[in-house]
Amino acid sequence: MFDEYDATEAEDRYERRAMEAENKKKRKVYEKAETRRLFTLFESAYDNDPRIQSEIIEAESAKQRVKDENLAKKKNAKMAKNSVAKAAADKVKLAEEAKLVAVQAEKDARQNKARAYKQGLKELATLLQETLPGTNYDKFWVEGNMMKIRTIERCQKLLDDLKTIGASDMNPKQKPFEFEQCFNEMMGIARKEQEIRVQEKEESKKNADCVDGDWTAEEVSLLAKGIARFPPGTNQRW
Repeated sequence: MFDEYDATEAEDRYERRAMEAENKKKRKVYEKAETRRLFTLFESAYDNDPRIQSEIIEAESAKQRVKDENLAKKKNAKMAKNSVAKAAADKVKLAEEAKLVAVQAEKDARQNKARAYKQGLKELATLLQETLPGTNYDKFWVEGNMMKIRTIERCQKLLDDLKTIGASDMNPKQKPFEFEQCFNEMMGIARKEQEIRVQEKEESKKNADCVDGDWTAEEVSLLAKGIARFPPGTNQRW
């Protein structure tokens, strides 16, 4: 149909072959042109068909949604990680701040206690001079002996006892002996408490050295090293 030459009209086979070859070339040219035309038609239909365009838009939207979801997941995971890290950092910071506050509070308490103790000593020295005049109970006695008492509670107890002695109707000569008795009782209590603290410290040390029965901490450590070096099932373990 699209051949330029009719091979049946050839006079011999050589002419027929030449006609067929030329027709073949013409058909190839036509096929290429037709293929190009069909491809152009396909592209035009593809670009202008609303159904195809709708599918393309929907596919791109779905792809974008997946991309946005992945980005949102990564963002949320990063935010959660940062939140956990920030919470941990805030917790550590709060713990450190609480520790500093506790240390400062303890320091302030010690300073306040020391100031109260010094003030109590001054008050005791003044009260001794007023209550027991003409005796050795003066500020020098307070400086030399009250260091054995050390606590504001005991100092306050002596102050209360001294006020009671001063307000009593007993013989003024008996008052120094009464105060000395109160002081000696206070010293006995202080010595007893000191002995209890020393005993508790020794028992604590003994319990720390003796972990289980007659096993010391060093022996338990050596046993743990031996078990790690020769685990159960090792030949000639014992």
